Amino acid sequence: MDPYLKPERGQREREGVRRGPPGRGHPIFAVLRALVILLFGILIVQLVRLQGINSDDYARRAEINALREVQIPPARGLILDREGRPLVTNTARFSAAIVPAHLPDRGEAGVYRQLERITGVSAEEIERKVMAGIEENGLFEPVIIKPDIDDETALMLRELQPVTPGLELLVQPTRHYLAGPLLAHVLGYVGPISQDEYEELKDRGYLLQGYIGKTGVELAYESVLRGRPGKKLIEVDALGRELRVISERRALDGSNPVLGIDLDLQKKVKETLQKYAAESDNAAAVVMDIRSGEILAMVSLPDFDTNMFSGPLSDEDLATLVDPPGKPLVNHAIAERYPPGSTFKTIVGAAALQEGIATANTTITSRGYITVQHEFNPNVVTPFYDWAALGALDFYGGIAMSSNVYFYYLAGGKADEGFRGLGENRLARYARAFGLGEPTGIDLFGESAGRVPDAQWKEEVKGEAWTIGDTYNFGIGQGDLEVTPL
Repeated sequence: MDPYLKPERGQREREGVRRGPPGRGHPIFAVLRALVILLFGILIVQLVRLQGINSDDYARRAEINALREVQIPPARGLILDREGRPLVTNTARFSAAIVPAHLPDRGEAGVYRQLERITGVSAEEIERKVMAGIEENGLFEPVIIKPDIDDETALMLRELQPVTPGLELLVQPTRHYLAGPLLAHVLGYVGPISQDEYEELKDRGYLLQGYIGKTGVELAYESVLRGRPGKKLIEVDALGRELRVISERRALDGSNPVLGIDLDLQKKVKETLQKYAAESDNAAAVVMDIRSGEILAMVSLPDFDTNMFSGPLSDEDLATLVDPPGKPLVNHAIAERYPPGSTFKTIVGAAALQEGIATANTTITSRGYITVQHEFNPNVVTPFYDWAALGALDFYGGIAMSSNVYFYYLAGGKADEGFRGLGENRLARYARAFGLGEPTGIDLFGESAGRVPDAQWKEEVKGEAWTIGDTYNFGIGQGDLEVTPL
């Protein structure tokens, strides 16, 4: 058979002829070569981007990942009395904490159980706090598991630290109030920052686990006492351990405000108040320098020891603050309202002189009371009493003897004798002119404004008409007139 002639199909099958694999010139090899070249090209381009074009960007990211900014807390300022004597100092307390980034992989549950055994905080609660801390502040910020631990617990945790990844023992500043209860309502106290406070203050450098003034001077002068936090930029390793300090801005400690309070006078005022108000649920006293307006002493009873707030409050401690009827947490000197009584007579007297209602020689006779007939039934008579039958008194005698009858006349007059008094509107106007019914503006939070009544107020609040009896009571600092002791 001619070798150059193709055999018939049947012949090829009979002779066992088969088709071989395609040669290298076949089109499928060309396609494969192109794909391989394309893949290598893409890989080379990516390597060039990583090592050349974007090398600075990736280096910058790596550097950022290796740096941490740490806040340096300032020392809180002291508070001094007018003689420069410290009323509060800073001490230290221990807190058990966890740095989430340092916890072992898949072994954090064991750490939680160890801490549960020592601190008494359940493993579930520890895990919840850690997760909340991560969400709020990231992996590297310590999460306080239990604040204010005692020295024995702190020692146990210190021994456990080297073999417990993530465990930190924080030393945090706290306040110690040297006078204890004596200045509780003046100085106030500091406490942990609440979530709401943190949301408001985080842009000013406050930390969720920090402390802030809650009441008294500690609150009013928070910005002065706190100081300015510092910052430290450090390089850390993969476990977050500090390698070196890159830069540092020192913290600026808080200032030391000087109060007008005289510590010795404060003690004497408290002793006097306890002696003469022993049967009362509460009492308050304020001593002021009338020339400068400085508060030299301010006492509110019952009081409490502000050092109770330097650590966790027990149920017993909380009960002593909340249950008593005297409301020890309230500063009665500025927050509670009382009738001013005879101290208001000086304002009535000044108004009467100014308005021509009385002169220094105006004489009124006190027989121990005056009477007012009922408007519609003359047989009904209401007496308004003096503290004694004091006889004839001029203006000086009326003031010196604090005669109620004298000031009934000045305030409401005596129509049946033709004596014209100030009336409720002028009484209210002069009371407000002397600052009653408004806060004094003392730099303590929680001050009440007090109340100056008039006919409109009584109609709106009580739904009753003003009477001459209201005017008489107003004139001696009683009735609906209310002011704070300050």
